[in-house]
Amino acid sequence: AIGPGHSGATTTPPSWRGASLDGAKPSHLATSKGVIVVAANGNRGVSPPSFPGIMNETVGVGAIDRNGDKANFSQFGPTTQYAAPGVLIPSLCIGNRECVMSGTSMATPHIVGVLVCLDLANAGLTNPELLNYAAVYATDLGEPGHDHYYGHGAPKLKQYLDNPPDGNEEP
Repeated sequence: AIGPGHSGATTTPPSWRGASLDGAKPSHLATSKGVIVVAANGNRGVSPPSFPGIMNETVGVGAIDRNGDKANFSQFGPTTQYAAPGVLIPSLCIGNRECVMSGTSMATPHIVGVLVCLDLANAGLTNPELLNYAAVYATDLGEPGHDHYYGHGAPKLKQYLDNPPDGNEEP
């Protein structure tokens, strides 16, 4: 989640494995307070995304592989907003040991990181402006425009550095 602040962002991507829509209250509360909630789509390879990625007020994230193709496990649907690397991602596992993991929960921090960088670099943007800016300059994957597999595409920081916001971004 990216929270309101001095321009600053507080990040905590939710991981509510096995939660139901009854567990949506934290997300509803967060978004009502101006927080952008970024959520994994799930790992069953089917549509629609699982909770919390299926929620309209979250930024749903799917996973792609190193070639930019949808990961076979990545869930998808109309609430998918972005895709990010989620296959064979180096991580830190139980026992303070290094491991390699795959999943939409591995992709979600990539999107959080991009949104935090954009927020910090563009303090004057409102949340809707920030999300529009992120959508416009994401690298489109799959069908042209927003699609159910990749959303707006894969954000790449260089795209944003080369294209500072001018207030006219609309996805």
